[in-house]
Amino acid sequence: MTPDVALDPSNGLEQPGGFHGACGDLPPSWASLLEPLHGSASRVEVRHITTGGSDRSFYRVSSELGSHVLCVTPNRTEFTNYIAIGNFLRGHGLPLPEIHGWCDDTGLAVLQDAGDVPLQQIVLSLGPEADATLKAYHRVLETLGQLQRLPATECPAMRERPFSRTDLRWETEYFRENFLGRHLGWDLSGDDDLTAEFERLADRVLDEPLYPMHRDFQSQNVFLQGDVVWVLDFQGARLGPLCYDVGSLLRDPYVCLPARVEDHLLRYYHAAAMPAVARYAAFEDFRRTYDLVSMQRLMQALGAYGFLTLVKGKPWFSQWFAPAVKLLTRAVSEVEGFPRLREVVMEAAARQSRR
Repeated sequence: MTPDVALDPSNGLEQPGGFHGACGDLPPSWASLLEPLHGSASRVEVRHITTGGSDRSFYRVSSELGSHVLCVTPNRTEFTNYIAIGNFLRGHGLPLPEIHGWCDDTGLAVLQDAGDVPLQQIVLSLGPEADATLKAYHRVLETLGQLQRLPATECPAMRERPFSRTDLRWETEYFRENFLGRHLGWDLSGDDDLTAEFERLADRVLDEPLYPMHRDFQSQNVFLQGDVVWVLDFQGARLGPLCYDVGSLLRDPYVCLPARVEDHLLRYYHAAAMPAVARYAAFEDFRRTYDLVSMQRLMQALGAYGFLTLVKGKPWFSQWFAPAVKLLTRAVSEVEGFPRLREVVMEAAARQSRR
């Protein structure tokens, strides 16, 4: 990565007021991608818009000629996957922001601006039961079904890293170490019964058929512009269990949908959006799998909040502990065969409520 991609704050690009000046005065690696879109002499405004947990950074670049988003990806493998998967998904009609240009040497990509209205904002501003909110979710679920029908085996970046036992066990250990351990101060590293149930959970999730999976399909990664749905942060896409993404969306701590809304949307997805899967023809069979896989996903989310808050120094993620625990409590109450995990989650909920 060239030195100017590191963005020394003296450049003004990460200051609260952002950067205001000629496009040609930006760091050279930025200017080479932005000048074809904005012109060297045009006046541009650059604002840092990153809010998530990724190490990637996003900047909105605006001028009288339009607005674009510039993405800075420090991890070379992640950047390569971002470009490859993005081109594949968009080439098959999935609504992803167009990549106008990129540079493999610097990890920079300039993207179509998908706006600043995430699904999360719609839910929190209108309420989860508003007609406009439900219609937005219907469109998002239809988009998810579109993703899940794609021939992902044609994309090496997705085909060659299917969701595996290693991934599943990493997620549950992430939960044990970073949420139970680091956040709650509860050391269960030697709990053999919990380990056995984590192993059994991985077995059951791996028994599910694999489909194209976004892996972080939640309300901060889906944007809406009118009736258009935009899908962001897709660099982790791979083959995985069908229910993982819909579980990420409908049991999302960022919005914490009421159970009745979740059930309505899950039935809509099953009837009108998901691929036809013989083993899930009956809603009750599908629901059992959904409850199981969403339990796995929520443990990953809680592990992430612990890691981001206590290791990465992003304390704002701590606000999501309570809603995530609430959703995980709902999930474990609906899944049979994991008595130790249920005990741990109930105790964790009690400890969280006392914090």
